Amino acid sequence: MATAGRMRGQASKAIRVLSHRVHSKCRPGLGPVAPSCRPLRSAGCIEPLLVAAAVTSFWRGAWYVMDAVLFPGDLLRSGLASLGIGWASFTVAHKAAGATQAAGPDLRAAALRTPPLRRLAVLYCLGLSVVSCWRGVWVLWDGVYERLTGTPATQDALASGLASHALGLVVVIATGHLASVTAPPALIAVITDAGAFSGVFAPYFGSLAILFSRRR
Repeated sequence: MATAGRMRGQASKAIRVLSHRVHSKCRPGLGPVAPSCRPLRSAGCIEPLLVAAAVTSFWRGAWYVMDAVLFPGDLLRSGLASLGIGWASFTVAHKAAGATQAAGPDLRAAALRTPPLRRLAVLYCLGLSVVSCWRGVWVLWDGVYERLTGTPATQDALASGLASHALGLVVVIATGHLASVTAPPALIAVITDAGAFSGVFAPYFGSLAILFSRRR
């Protein structure tokens, strides 16, 4: 009995050590401020879904505003303007974060070292740049497809969609960035803004902020 108890204890310890090593390597280089990869517990599955809906609402709102103000009658000009805004806003956020290289982990690490309000501003600017770039590519696809085929992309969704999907898939695989196609609820499981929300708004949002900013 004693031997069996020792074996169970050793096995449990080995599992804990292995789990710690795996989690500590999930986001190397970001130090103690970065949360480790967090397993999705049953109670924690609500947060990713809620964030996914909120992010979609953020994207939709920004996208529709750009539809209304960026050359609404000209797909090509609207797409180019959207791409320009996206690149410009990313550059501003990149400089504000204090990053010296364009690689994603370096940018995130620099952003995590900034004060909460500044970090939120940087993240918001990056969010707008993402929406703007995505919209620019999307609208340009529609404009170029219509210019080349004489048929609106929305009226030939299958052919246009297959071409767009295949090209994007080939490029992200070839460049080693297939993980970039993930978005909430997948991405929230491993990446957060390291407490910027709780550090600024927790006193005002009370239990809701505490619930979603608690340590795992």
